[in-house]
Amino acid sequence: MSWNFRVIKLNVMGEDLYKLAEVYYDDIGKPNAWSEPFLEGLSVEEIQEVLDRCLQGAAKPVIDVVEMTEYKLHEKRPE
Repeated sequence: MSWNFRVIKLNVMGEDLYKLAEVYYDDIGKPNAWSEPFLEGLSVEEIQEVLDRCLQGAAKPVIDVVEMTEYKLHEKRPE
């Protein structure tokens, strides 16, 4: 079985929703299952915009969560 990421379209209560999910294929290449979508939007273009922002974020330096948490613990709090 093979898989790839694909945009799938669902109709929920009369509204089309587009979701990015892992799609799985049978032995003849026909899609037969998908994973829980991890990104959704009202259009394919909206999903593409979010993915572009994700790529921009991935190109930036990593934020160390431990350092960020330590900073917040020592942050001066308003009285």
